[in-house]
Amino acid sequence: MSKPKPDKPEQTGLSRRAIIKGALAGSAVAATSLTGPALAGPESVARYFDAVVVGGGLSGLAAALELKRQGKSVLVLEARNRVGGRVFSFNSPGQFQHLTVDGGAEFIGDPQLRMMELAQRYSITPVPTFNQGRNIYYRRAKATTFNAQGPFGAVPIDYGVFQLAIAQEAIRAESKRFPVGKPWLHPKAEYYDQMNFERWIIKHIVSNAARNLMRLFCSSLLSVHPSEVSALFMFHYVAAAGHEDLNGSPEALSNVEARLNGADIGGGQQYILEGGAQQFAWALLQEFLTDYTSKPLGQPRYDTSVLPDFDRNSERYFEYQSGLALQLESPVRKINKDQDSGIFTLQSDRLRVETQQVIVALPPAVIKNIEFNPALPAGRMQLHDRMPMGSIAKAMIYYETPFWKEQGLTGQVISDLSGDSGPIDVIYDNSPQPTADMPNPPGILIGFISGKAMRELDNLTNQVDAEQDGSGDFYQQVRERCINSLVQYFGEDAGADHVLDFALNRWDDEIWSRGGPTGIGTPGVITGFWEQHLREPLNGLYWAGTETADYWAGYMEGAVRAGIRAARETL
Repeated sequence: MSKPKPDKPEQTGLSRRAIIKGALAGSAVAATSLTGPALAGPESVARYFDAVVVGGGLSGLAAALELKRQGKSVLVLEARNRVGGRVFSFNSPGQFQHLTVDGGAEFIGDPQLRMMELAQRYSITPVPTFNQGRNIYYRRAKATTFNAQGPFGAVPIDYGVFQLAIAQEAIRAESKRFPVGKPWLHPKAEYYDQMNFERWIIKHIVSNAARNLMRLFCSSLLSVHPSEVSALFMFHYVAAAGHEDLNGSPEALSNVEARLNGADIGGGQQYILEGGAQQFAWALLQEFLTDYTSKPLGQPRYDTSVLPDFDRNSERYFEYQSGLALQLESPVRKINKDQDSGIFTLQSDRLRVETQQVIVALPPAVIKNIEFNPALPAGRMQLHDRMPMGSIAKAMIYYETPFWKEQGLTGQVISDLSGDSGPIDVIYDNSPQPTADMPNPPGILIGFISGKAMRELDNLTNQVDAEQDGSGDFYQQVRERCINSLVQYFGEDAGADHVLDFALNRWDDEIWSRGGPTGIGTPGVITGFWEQHLREPLNGLYWAGTETADYWAGYMEGAVRAGIRAARETL
């Protein structure tokens, strides 16, 4: 059993060659090279940039690249020792180290136009999520199967499907009653924002079976119980599952394949990425760093002739660790603004920088770690407290073969966690495609642990050894429980004797994410805070992050869209 260890950066990086400190208007520039040690600690001399991006996830990197295209000098400050944020790919454990898996976000689909464009631009190969056969629905301690290509898609037809279809149509109708990204303009916004989604389910669905499916729809998307989010937030989430020429729908949001008016439109889980989703972060970073020039003097920030060839399947990008275009392991602690000059001073663990524009590309729950002076408006600070993250972990279980395919199964499971089936409630097939070098690839199932089940596992850390290298009792217990989940769903072929390896990636105890997959809209937060504070610029402060997106909020697509939008707001 293995757990992916925190990645450690190389101890080489971009060092400073010269600093020319000038007027506050931005006459100072720093040129860098690829030699020299990493910065040991905070610097006393502030460096000036036209713009600083806080957060090196997809949203922050997309913002930085857009700012670069505007001709601005840009610095990205990232707290982790890697880029990508909630997108994290790693080498599989044990004998499968040649295989890359995603410990975080991994799916894209045709309705996500930005991600499909980036995949094409960066030659990242989308692989269709395996969807041939029957899905498993586990309810009341019993596993049943249903046709994944049936008339209702990933919905078991024997369990209140017609009531569920009516409820989905009601959600679809409500999601069309406001401009995408502006749910506070819904005619009954106050009413639905004060109502949690569980109350909406009970009010609109009579069948317990259909109610249970709608609860799974919510928890599988947000890793929370429907009582924790407002009905209006769910309407917003559904409305966002499209693009400018396609209305969002529950089917596109939750399915591998979705149909609208008889036509295939794809779905949010349509593809996984060969080589892992973190390639998007590495590719955005590489394009950002390539031919990077400062605006005032037009001097290179590094000598491109000594840049190593970029290999997105390695960790060589860490060689940029100490660069003035990107600073890793550099969490921002304070953002101060001089009211007379309008200049921001950002203090991170490694350096101090000055700028006129700051893009904060972090989840609201993480922004509250930063001290702002002057203090942010009360509404903005309260927003950070009212958009918590879901509780989630992702387990990867390895088998010699994808045995479920031989049983006519897709590998996809939805479960109510009844009986002894916990803690995994959603499963997908993540097996690699056969190749000439690997004609018989292993079978890999990814299982999501979310909401209450994840919080119950978290309580184990107070009771047992939780060594991060996988040797502690905590991970042994989680491994056993996860395998037990799979046995309940797939039978003894999924048992411990057949498991070749196991990996677990937790997000709820990750300090720079505080959970996942996204910040949620608790009852009252949209009508109370979003219009004024969610994405509204604040005197040189701009807000990115997938939570602020119009379309596909909570997804990689939303992260990229939000980063580009925030950068364009600086013009």
